Amino acid sequence: MSFILKSTPPPAPPSSGRGSVAPPPGGLSAPRDTGRLASLSGGLPAPRDTGRLASLSGGQGVLEGGVLDVSRWPLVVLVNHPRANEAQTEQFVKNLGLVLRSRAGKFALLHDYRGTKELSPKQRKTMADHLAQNLDVYRRCASCAFVVDAAFPKGALTAIFWMTTPPYPYRMFPDVESAERWALGSLG
Repeated sequence: MSFILKSTPPPAPPSSGRGSVAPPPGGLSAPRDTGRLASLSGGLPAPRDTGRLASLSGGQGVLEGGVLDVSRWPLVVLVNHPRANEAQTEQFVKNLGLVLRSRAGKFALLHDYRGTKELSPKQRKTMADHLAQNLDVYRRCASCAFVVDAAFPKGALTAIFWMTTPPYPYRMFPDVESAERWALGSLG
């Protein structure tokens, strides 16, 4: 399983071209999507893993656990791989923190959890610890929109946010379009 970071140099105005995410050929299968997230690859070849996270703020690289798209900054799109294991989740939040720290200003998160059926207690603790250790970064977050389906264990978010209260508003949505509209609207 891989985690793709798609990035362009900041700042990209919200009205600029629609970036998107796509898994590498033969790699992870992205969660089902009705349009925006899984449909776009921009004709780019699958990125190679260079092992240099510092270069990711202006380029592409392969990480673990899902897809991270900052090409539409200040909207940050995260697509969770439904079968990410605990080690991949740990690497994911570490890399997410580094990428968010590499950019300045307010941002909004859109996190797609469709297809995810469970988050282990260790994955939930890892996410809560990441939030607690990066509160200074997340204070710049205007909102977090979660896209979930019936399979997603909504109680997992409650457990994470019970351990560490997020400094931003959050809501759950059944589709990408309404989640994106709400997240972008929070940026003012």
